[in-house]
Amino acid sequence: MKVAIIFLCLLALSYAYYFNCGNAADKIQRIVAKLTPDPPKVGENVTVNATAISSEVVTAGQLVFNAQANVGGTWVNLPVITLDICEQLTCPIASGPVLLGVTFEIPAITPRTEYKGELTATDQNGAQLFCLGFDYHLV
Repeated sequence: MKVAIIFLCLLALSYAYYFNCGNAADKIQRIVAKLTPDPPKVGENVTVNATAISSEVVTAGQLVFNAQANVGGTWVNLPVITLDICEQLTCPIASGPVLLGVTFEIPAITPRTEYKGELTATDQNGAQLFCLGFDYHLV
């Protein structure tokens, strides 16, 4: 389950277009990700390396993944995924530079289509850590 969730969340940073949908008060800023290969390919491994800057120590929180998939020209809502941030990342997350590196396989059953949505995170106090919007096509 953890690999599948990381896959969904980090694909939000992948091929085509991602943008900061948060604001200057977000606790994590300057998120930069590199995927290899880019674009990721269904049925193959992808490596994601990401960096960011955290302005606080994060001891708990949530990740929320809202997405839609283009199915036959119609945008279909995917189930909202809400996760404990510390079950996906090692907590506490220190203030300062944050590094993440992971390699995983994109399951062969993953539809090759357009996706759009948002990945948001909150901290132990409910304050927004970041918001990333995305619009991409998985090949």
